[in-house]
Amino acid sequence: MLCLILIQTFFFGQLQSADKTQILALMDKYDKAIINMDTDGILSLYEVDGIFGDVKGHDAIRKYLSGFSKTKVTRYVSTTDKVVVTSGLATHTGTFIQEVISNGSRKVYNGAFRIIWSKSGGSWKIKFMTTELDYSR
Repeated sequence: MLCLILIQTFFFGQLQSADKTQILALMDKYDKAIINMDTDGILSLYEVDGIFGDVKGHDAIRKYLSGFSKTKVTRYVSTTDKVVVTSGLATHTGTFIQEVISNGSRKVYNGAFRIIWSKSGGSWKIKFMTTELDYSR
């Protein structure tokens, strides 16, 4: 019985590691899509009815992002603090720094993000994401 538990623990650990690797690779794609203001690239990472803050669904997220069309992102870097994978879901927390040029002035934003990823058909998608700016810096 102990042998069976050890084998299950080993394989589950390997699956979690592979899932974390996939999630971190997707986060790299997210970072690049933000820098390039690639709305389709961003939306491709979300479930069709995914949520960003208070905005739900691809159409609403697209409309929200269009409000930043005159903003040039010069740098966006996310740093993962923790990814916890369970059966078909993962929680992902971390921080980000974003530098933009908006209305001719350079602005730097620091903050934290929280993501709930959902796995369906072997692919991870963002089910929910929220960000919070850190005004202490």
